[in-house]
Amino acid sequence: MSKSWLYELLDRYRAEGEAAFEPRSRRPHRSPTATAAAVVELVVGLRKQLSEADLDAGPATIAWHLQHHHRVTLSVATVARILTREGLITPAPKKRPKALCIPKTSSVSCNQRVFVDDAADPIASTDSEHVKINDSLG
Repeated sequence: MSKSWLYELLDRYRAEGEAAFEPRSRRPHRSPTATAAAVVELVVGLRKQLSEADLDAGPATIAWHLQHHHRVTLSVATVARILTREGLITPAPKKRPKALCIPKTSSVSCNQRVFVDDAADPIASTDSEHVKINDSLG
């Protein structure tokens, strides 16, 4: 612990007592590059106006309308973040669940694989419809 940090804690303790040792927020006091509230309202208003007219009201369309009709330049990503924050769109998941990405296989030997059908347990079954052996691997 540095001396400067120790003295800062000591000053806080003298001013606040035991509350000086409670965790504090690290959030900045101001965000000078945040999108202005008037622009956020304009984005929300455009979204509602375009939706009511049964027109495309996606982030790219709203960004185009902002630039060409209101002389406000926002990136499509910023418009999407505003719409998500306001609850007007639900973002799609970025990845599929891991279980859906992995094919269900079981190794039989060096050059063969058994592809598993979800409907039944093909290894325990004697029905030839459930087990397919692929000899072309290798």
